[in-house]
Amino acid sequence: MTAINNILNNKRGFTVIELLVAIVIMGAVLAIATTMIVQSFNVFRSSTYRMSAGQMAEMTLRQIALHVRAAESEPVENDNYIFLHPDYEEIIIEHVDDNLRLITKNGDENLVISAHSVTNFMLETIDGSDNEFRLEITYIDEEEGEKSKSTRVKSRNI
Repeated sequence: MTAINNILNNKRGFTVIELLVAIVIMGAVLAIATTMIVQSFNVFRSSTYRMSAGQMAEMTLRQIALHVRAAESEPVENDNYIFLHPDYEEIIIEHVDDNLRLITKNGDENLVISAHSVTNFMLETIDGSDNEFRLEITYIDEEEGEKSKSTRVKSRNI
């Protein structure tokens, strides 16, 4: 019991050197922890961007495939791809300055779906078939450069 009383009654504090050593150690630990947290956020941001570009290309490709499947005419290609659709007056697919836009026209209302960082879009008829098409989107992945996604679509109404 006397040992506990001696510890509790001891009025001696920390020296300046002990306090400085504790502050330096805490600073080093905080610097290492901050560096690790910042690096993890940078990895998360770049992987999110890469995943977003791929997902946006995939989503746009599926949306275009959905409309091509229901098309009532073969796409007319001039600067854009234009074809007739049973639910809309017409569908326009345009590719301008790394942006791909799917425009559905229905009277005064237009619905526009855009995909950014798309360097190339191709819609071609598969040889020997009047109603089967190949769609391909080439997009820019920040870390891996250009990547492509493609699919085959068979139109039900042509």
